[in-house]
Amino acid sequence: MNAMEHGSEYRPDRPVSIRVLHEGGALRVEVTDLGGATKLPSRESPDLEAKLAGEQEPRGWGLFLIEKMVDEVKVEGEGGRRTLELVLRLEGADDGDT
Repeated sequence: MNAMEHGSEYRPDRPVSIRVLHEGGALRVEVTDLGGATKLPSRESPDLEAKLAGEQEPRGWGLFLIEKMVDEVKVEGEGGRRTLELVLRLEGADDGDT
């Protein structure tokens, strides 16, 4: 949804592709949009109390939550394409949890 909204702006001429790969004890999800290869803008970490008090915009949870739910996030851009790669280490793989 983030790639469709922020990357491709819901434009039909800028499709979003999703690729899922399983290899080496990890699941990789690659989300690619055609909204430009610019770096992701720096963002303020969401603060629930500040949002409830109206001191922060109510939106802005997307990438923050994504980063908390996966083991690794990579962003690459080239030639108008931007790819967000999410890595989940699967059970039995060394995911750093003890």
